[in-house]
Amino acid sequence: MTEAITTDDIRTYYIGALHALRSASEQGEAAANHLRDKARTEAVQSAIQDYGTTAKAHSDRIASLLDALGEAPNDFTDRIMKGIGNGTQEMMRAAPEGPAIDLAVLSGGRTGVQYLRDGFASQPVTCRSIGLDDQAEVWAGMADEWRELKDRMNAVSAGLLDRATSGQSDAA
Repeated sequence: MTEAITTDDIRTYYIGALHALRSASEQGEAAANHLRDKARTEAVQSAIQDYGTTAKAHSDRIASLLDALGEAPNDFTDRIMKGIGNGTQEMMRAAPEGPAIDLAVLSGGRTGVQYLRDGFASQPVTCRSIGLDDQAEVWAGMADEWRELKDRMNAVSAGLLDRATSGQSDAA
């Protein structure tokens, strides 16, 4: 016989998710600050700058959500985002010097953005199940911001690849 999940269990789970996604957002901000300096083109630099700005804003919002629940941010480190950071470093090392660096920068940034988008998008249903409809709306809005940034990064990446395969300059 399986025990039913209680509202308290869901709330505890949700608070854990808040800590994980706050940590992931902080790591995303730090990664963006590092990656921005590696990018060669203005379009990539701008997209990565927006990654960092969005991650910082979301980290602050998550801290506010925690506060509304009587919780404070803790020192939890999201290991999935840490792994994305390690993978991005490997991509940067593997990319040949020159324009391909922008592809590695964008690939790492897009992977981080996708992880955050998916994590944020899964929170509204949890919030609604425990009566936190106001927090559900905050998460839905933040997930939309990540989706928009991911779409923009995909377009920038496609533009870089199109120019490369057509023999045009990478100085976009």
